[in-house]
Amino acid sequence: METTIRTESGYFDAFFDGMKAITDDDGSTVTIDGRAYRIWWGNYWIRDQIHMLKAYRFWEPDVRSALDFFLERQTDEGFFYEMIMPPDNCHCEMVDEPCKYYDKANDKVYIRLENEADIEYMMVEGVYHAWQACGDTEWMVRWLPALEKGIDYTLSDPKRCDPKTHLVMRTFTIDTWDFTYNEDVMNRRIEPHMPMAIMHGDNSGAYQACVLLGRMWEAASNPGKAAAWGRRASELREKTNEVCFNGAFYTHLVHLGEVPDIGRDEDKRLSLSNAYDINRFLPTHEMAVSIIREYQRRRETSGWFAEWFSINPPYPRFAHYKADEYINGCVAPFVAGELAKAAFNHGFERYGVDILRRVRDIWKEDGEKLAFLYTANREHQGGGPAGWGSAALYSAMIEGLAGIVDLTKAFEEVRLSPRWAATEETQAEVNAVYAASGARCGYVWRLTGDGISVTWDAPTAGRVEFHVLLPQGKSPTGVTCNGRQARFETSTIEEGRYVDFDVIGTSRGKAAIAM
Repeated sequence: METTIRTESGYFDAFFDGMKAITDDDGSTVTIDGRAYRIWWGNYWIRDQIHMLKAYRFWEPDVRSALDFFLERQTDEGFFYEMIMPPDNCHCEMVDEPCKYYDKANDKVYIRLENEADIEYMMVEGVYHAWQACGDTEWMVRWLPALEKGIDYTLSDPKRCDPKTHLVMRTFTIDTWDFTYNEDVMNRRIEPHMPMAIMHGDNSGAYQACVLLGRMWEAASNPGKAAAWGRRASELREKTNEVCFNGAFYTHLVHLGEVPDIGRDEDKRLSLSNAYDINRFLPTHEMAVSIIREYQRRRETSGWFAEWFSINPPYPRFAHYKADEYINGCVAPFVAGELAKAAFNHGFERYGVDILRRVRDIWKEDGEKLAFLYTANREHQGGGPAGWGSAALYSAMIEGLAGIVDLTKAFEEVRLSPRWAATEETQAEVNAVYAASGARCGYVWRLTGDGISVTWDAPTAGRVEFHVLLPQGKSPTGVTCNGRQARFETSTIEEGRYVDFDVIGTSRGKAAIAM
């Protein structure tokens, strides 16, 4: 069994497979101390690896080794290194000890770019997704103390946490990027003279990390720890939304101390983490709707071919990058993927499909290739792995459009939210497989004049939540599961109307929704 999407028209099938191919192409193996580690994007960033893990966990058997490598080398302070480099690589000169460590035996340098604030929360996300795929709770529990130490460091260390708001802070960078305003791009340190700011994406990441730590402690049968992390998550969410949300979207940066001379438009800048924030469930539904509508508005007003900006409007100049150059304004497929998933989850299903269609057309026109970033005239711009964007789009298709979401691990509890009614398809077959454990979940969805049927097969599932999108203007008259009448409810989320029901203790069968 493989993770696949197969539709009657075949429209999305090759695109889905293509996003896998692009992501998988960024995988490689590095050997240190005689152990092979499966690393994504060469032997560089664990961050990029975790961003791509949201896709490759559906086909790659080794989801743990790279995480093990960085977890085993956690520093006494609590932070993690983020990259493995040869000693002559330029990144070795960007920071000082203890943010770099020279491993003489292997002639490698382990580096943490000091001005980045995201690695600790991303390690939590990485362990969580790897645990879902491998199903090894003992492995997951082994790393919980290290993950806790990392988040405690993020939320308490004087160079990471603002003492007034208790929110995560960083130097003045573009969103989650790693070079500081008015500083040499070779300097990735935190120094006393540097302007500091609160960036919403760091705090949505920390919030999600607290939530995931709570879920993992719950799975480890420690409800006290789970509740404690739940409380920390709630406090962080409330404060971040109070400080960072401007009524329409999350302000790019809340500057601390003296505000740099950055010109106009700072309060209008929509940065890439807004899409991530939604999928980390930081905003309320109403706030998420406002962010999505802001992206739609900018599609109409920006004059660009797409609204998936790294930041908009850009800075006149940031470091040596001019406006609309690199991360200072280019269009990012990883934003497209995150925004599509957010749209599916918040009642903008047709907009989610529209985003996927537009990226698919670009991919097809460009010879089934995807850029890391695109310029205003849609030319490819480098600077990062194409797999970052392809993984986000793959995830948007399997978890958003196809709607297979693992609620615990190894598909033991599953939510099935097929949203094919937002397309022109009348039949779709979807299979999701974790190669690390062999766990799988799949369904066949059919739309006829009389209703919708979903034939599902989830061998490990003790509970399946159905959240099935109806065609526009249609209402359900009844639901049967394996031939028996089932209780159901309907829910309306913005443009989407859903039929909701649960199946407990039956891992396979057929549900029929009459309309």
